[in-house]
Amino acid sequence: MPSRSISPAGPMDPEARPRGSRRMAARTALGVIVLTLLTLLTLPTPSHALDLFTWRAEQVVRVGKGRPTVTVQPQADFKSLTLRVTRDDGTELVLGGKPAARGKAVVLTWDQPEGEAAYRGEIAGVYPNGEEYRVPVSFSVFVGEGLEMKVPREAIDLKAGRLEVTLTRPAGKVQITVLGPDGPIAEEAAEFDGEAPGTPLPVTWTPGGEVVRIDVVGYDKFGFYASEEISPWALDIPHEEVVFATGSHAIEATERPKLDRAWDRIAQAVARYGGLVKVQLFVAGYTDTVGDRGSNQILSESRARSIAGYFRQRGFAGPISYQGFGEDGLAVVTEDGTDEIRNRRAAYVLAAQVLPISAAIPRAAWRPLK
Repeated sequence: MPSRSISPAGPMDPEARPRGSRRMAARTALGVIVLTLLTLLTLPTPSHALDLFTWRAEQVVRVGKGRPTVTVQPQADFKSLTLRVTRDDGTELVLGGKPAARGKAVVLTWDQPEGEAAYRGEIAGVYPNGEEYRVPVSFSVFVGEGLEMKVPREAIDLKAGRLEVTLTRPAGKVQITVLGPDGPIAEEAAEFDGEAPGTPLPVTWTPGGEVVRIDVVGYDKFGFYASEEISPWALDIPHEEVVFATGSHAIEATERPKLDRAWDRIAQAVARYGGLVKVQLFVAGYTDTVGDRGSNQILSESRARSIAGYFRQRGFAGPISYQGFGEDGLAVVTEDGTDEIRNRRAAYVLAAQVLPISAAIPRAAWRPLK
């Protein structure tokens, strides 16, 4: 029988162990490591090694549409979860304090006066074993009404490619889109750094082409926005003047072809521009200085209304307004009692907005045609 050597009692040399024993020892060691990791992962860890909850603050709130809110998303079970913060006016808030389950959002709300307020403090979570996990937090909340924006018409310079905007809160940004009858002419955005309410905010673009509409969107620094469509566009329709009988506002049959030719131009303009703006028709009537001033005023308005009514009958579907200026807004300045044919006239103007005051439009007392 072959001889065998027997080692003394004690730990076996790993290399001398049977191969099966080595595999069993390796599995046992791996099991110990996995069990250790699982144990560590289930223990509470007050350090930042694990994100045990995430949070976010609702930082912009419109009056009547909600309340300041902090939402906490726990990644573990807590015996209690509490938000403790101090507002910049000294008000202390302690919210929550109730149990929180892993994965179930905790929503904490409170009231705040209108305006912007800063908060600083912590979120504290207490584990079932009594240990506490704290995270420092700081945030700001703005509570306010909707933003208001003004675009002064006198601050729009189409030739220079420039306009100004004012906002009722600290400014963030202004965007504009300049549109012509054939599509966009320019798209620009100007960033601002919280300029005070009422500060003129300039926006420029490279001028070029006929401007029909400008879309303006203004943002405050909190993200509220206001928008407005502005149309500086107006089109004076060339036409032959209708001749009325003395003291009359009736349109004679022989004068109707003049209005029909003007109507063709109006219809073409509506087809071209009507997709961008709501086209309105303004009809203004004027007289010379012969006769009584009061009578001339009444006569000019009556004649303007007759012409406006004719265009309605021809098919103008948009708003029509008319106004008589009598002896005001003379094309040719004359002495009182002067028979001047160039002053006995009417104006047909297409526009998207009420015509601004000018030498030819000395007042804005337009009457809607019903």
